[in-house]
Amino acid sequence: GFKFYGIRPGSLPKLIGMKNGDMVTRVNGEALTSLDDAMELYTKLKTAKTIQLSIDRKGQSLAITLRFR
Repeated sequence: GFKFYGIRPGSLPKLIGMKNGDMVTRVNGEALTSLDDAMELYTKLKTAKTIQLSIDRKGQSLAITLRFR
């Protein structure tokens, strides 16, 4: 997964409810285990209407769903 730090007020991660130390473990059900995984997912998600993030926050699993118009 990818851990987020230094989330600033007004930034996209902050606006969707993420906090410093959150780790994104899956995107649309696909595991993030490497930078290559992230780059491959990025190309797939460019035109996505919905993105589901699985997040680990201090040992708790959370889900965030983003919908685009």
